[in-house]
Amino acid sequence: LDGEAGVWHLTNGTALTWYELALQLAAATGLDPAPLLAVPRAAMGWRAPRPANSALTSTRGVLLPPLDHAIDRFARDWPGGPRAAAAAHSGPSSCDMGQLVSG
Repeated sequence: LDGEAGVWHLTNGTALTWYELALQLAAATGLDPAPLLAVPRAAMGWRAPRPANSALTSTRGVLLPPLDHAIDRFARDWPGGPRAAAAAHSGPSSCDMGQLVSG
C-alpha cells in the first residue's frame, strides 16, 4: 500500500450476512448458535433505506487471508472463549491481551 492514496476496502473475500458470520463464529468457538436469529432487513425498523447487498469487496488488492483462516485464528486466540478456558487448564496461552488490543 506504500504510495497509494484513497479509501481501500479490504476483505477476506467472502460475502456473508451478519447472521452467517455469527453462525461461523459460533461454530469455530464452540458456542451454542441456538440464540442467534436471522432477522430480515425489513423487520429492523431502520429509518433510512438500506441496500439489498452491502457486502464490501477488495478490488484494488487482495491482502487478507481467507475468512475461514481469520475465524480460526480468532477462535484460537480469543481470551474469553471456550478454547481459552480449556487452554488455561492445560498451560499458557499463545496469545496475550496486549497483542489483541494493539494488533
